[in-house]
Amino acid sequence: MELVVGGSDHADGGGGYSGGSSQWCTEYGKNGHGGYSDIDIHRFGGGGGYLSKGECELGNYAGATARASSLGGQGGIPTMDGWYLLEGGSGGIAGKGGNVKTSSEAKIYAYNGNECTLNKTDEGYYEKPLEIYIQKGILIGVYKTNKNWSEEIENFYEKLFNTKYSVTKASGTKCDDIVNVCLRQYSSNTNLTTSYGQGIGSGAGYIELSNGTYTVDSSMN
Repeated sequence: MELVVGGSDHADGGGGYSGGSSQWCTEYGKNGHGGYSDIDIHRFGGGGGYLSKGECELGNYAGATARASSLGGQGGIPTMDGWYLLEGGSGGIAGKGGNVKTSSEAKIYAYNGNECTLNKTDEGYYEKPLEIYIQKGILIGVYKTNKNWSEEIENFYEKLFNTKYSVTKASGTKCDDIVNVCLRQYSSNTNLTTSYGQGIGSGAGYIELSNGTYTVDSSMN
């Protein structure tokens, strides 16, 4: 399993397996959950975690909660007007699943790492394997704000998802100009699961692309 993370800007939390919290926030995301916004000031956004999106207080901007960073590891999104309208970096592309071929007599044991990232000696440790989305046949939605949109970014995602986009870059320092653009819709497709099931396939990341294949070849017996 590959854990991929994004760096924050100077105020908004980065997205990753556990989302970073925003500037001045005393709470933090942990064990796969999203980070928090600065609760008292409501200017900056917490980054998304793998298991839950970033917390985003309503504050003084009506659209803040709706634009909270997304599930899987999107970077934090600013929540209030101002010159500091930057966004935290998002988690990256997960390692792709391999193509596994075995004989019918082979015994394979494959397990994902623990959902919890604490050590066994830490308080609250538990042994629960991480359920990776694409291994369950789920493609989570992938989002990117139009704040720093560019031709380079557009070309990258068009090639990655084989989709054409038409995005207007946000201008000025108004939150009203910022849109959280959906680059890949959430979908559920059981064809993405391996015949062996959970444990062989993609790593965990904000963008999961391939679960790999698992086949039994009787000629290998």
